[in-house]
Amino acid sequence: MDRKEPEEGSSSPNVNLHIADLRRRGTREETVAVTLSEGSSFFIPLEWSREFPKGTPLGEEQLERIQQADQYIRCREWGASFLASREESSGRLVLKMIQRGFDRETGLRVLAELQELGFQDDHRFAEQWIRSRCRRHPESRSHMEAGLVQRGVERDLARQVLREEVSEEDEQEMLVLYIEKVIPPGKTPDEKVIRRIMRRGFSYNRIKDYLFRRNGE
Repeated sequence: MDRKEPEEGSSSPNVNLHIADLRRRGTREETVAVTLSEGSSFFIPLEWSREFPKGTPLGEEQLERIQQADQYIRCREWGASFLASREESSGRLVLKMIQRGFDRETGLRVLAELQELGFQDDHRFAEQWIRSRCRRHPESRSHMEAGLVQRGVERDLARQVLREEVSEEDEQEMLVLYIEKVIPPGKTPDEKVIRRIMRRGFSYNRIKDYLFRRNGE
C-alpha cells in the first residue's frame, strides 16, 4: 500500500496528534485524504470530514478508526481496479489482497461488496476460465475441475459449471484434437506419448480405444 505510515509510537495516545489537512479526492470520489500533524496520511469517507475537521485532536481510538477506514477504502479501490482488467475467483482475490498487506477481515468485507455490485462472480470466472482452457489447453473435465478448485472456486460450483459448459461429447472432441496434434495419422505412438496425453486427465483405455478406431484395427 502506498500511504505514508505514522512514525513508530504514533498510535499511542498523543495529545499533540491532530488533523493537519483534509483534501477531497477528485469530483467523483466520496472519500477525503487527511494528513496528520506528524506527516502520515490516510483516506476516510467524505461524511467523516464533519467529524474530523482540520485541527481535530486524535486519541488512540480515533486514530484506529481512521486507519481501519483507510485500509478498507484502499482495499476496495485496489479490488475494483484489479477486476476491471481481468476476472478472478473469490478465493484468489482475497489471497491477493492479503499479499498486498490488507487483513483478511477487510478483504472478505470488500469481496462481499464487490460481489453485490457484480464486479466479482465465481460462476462467471469459472465459465470464462473453462472456455479459455478448452480452446488453449484441452484436457479432461476432472482436470478442469481440479484447476478451478486450485484457483479458489468451490468444488460444487466447479462441477456445476463444468456440467453446463462441457459435455461428454465436448470432452471426447478435446481428446481427439489433442491426439491428432501429438500423434500424426499413420504414426504408432510409444508409451511416452501416451503418458503425455494421460497427463491431461484422459484415461489410458479411452486413448487406446480412439487410436484403435482411428487406425482401423
